[in-house]
Amino acid sequence: MKQPVKALIAFVLTLTALFSLYMVGASAAGIANGKYTVPVALWHETKNQASMGNKGMKQTAKVSVNNGKMTMTIYTKPMTYGNTTAYLYQMKIKNANGGWTQGRVVSRDSKGNPTAFSFPLPGKKNYYEVQVHPNVKELGSNYMDARLKVSWNSLQKA
Repeated sequence: MKQPVKALIAFVLTLTALFSLYMVGASAAGIANGKYTVPVALWHETKNQASMGNKGMKQTAKVSVNNGKMTMTIYTKPMTYGNTTAYLYQMKIKNANGGWTQGRVVSRDSKGNPTAFSFPLPGKKNYYEVQVHPNVKELGSNYMDARLKVSWNSLQKA
């Protein structure tokens, strides 16, 4: 009787360990802990083309994976249209619960304009719904809908 009980316990422990590994891998979309770079673009909300705000974003982001959680940092730059220079001043990403998570400003230039935003990623997708605020007087204080396009097939270890 001892042998079958030991085998059953070993089987249950093995299943528990495999399930734990699966859950960690699923939440980080199978990406091992570490730091990575990945190509990104600010994409139009509905059209298959870059958004006007894409010029205000550097095209490479950093992704940190730690214990099954992914955090992305995107980098911004000034964008000029005619006589107006603007910055991506605020950014939100749609979270897994359907609400919005405000991107945290992690760096600013000498004039106080954001140069990098960091936010948790709700899983691994090719497009994330985002809202950006370029802080342009003519556009008012409204956020603009867009998508963050991520080229995961070009993910590289940093």
